[in-house]
Amino acid sequence: MTRSKSRSVRLGLIGFTAVLALFALARAQAAAYPLALVLGYAYFVVITSLSTLLQDHLRDDVRGRIMALWVMAFGGTVPLGVLAGGYAVKITSLTVVMLIGAAVALGLVFWLDVGPDEEPEVSAGPALG
Repeated sequence: MTRSKSRSVRLGLIGFTAVLALFALARAQAAAYPLALVLGYAYFVVITSLSTLLQDHLRDDVRGRIMALWVMAFGGTVPLGVLAGGYAVKITSLTVVMLIGAAVALGLVFWLDVGPDEEPEVSAGPALG
């Protein structure tokens, strides 16, 4: 049985949200390390599914350019988020910032429109004739 990519994105975001909140509240290393492992897995499920979903919906002639922009935009915004997050941690706490991140991820579950849960139909190419 295969799961659709849009469903993987949604379930991954829900899992990421839950585990991030638990990780933020963890006070013991014995709990934090396994949570970090699951958190990393959920993160990569979401990012990989989003990337694949995006590529599935692009024409072949623009896919490379769009994916280059995707990688640059994603990679370029991470340092800005880390900078803002560092300042937010300084004026609040790491727990508060991580819980805010979990709340934002939960908001994305409802806001993000990744399409229907069905897989898109793949055509064999342009019709000949």
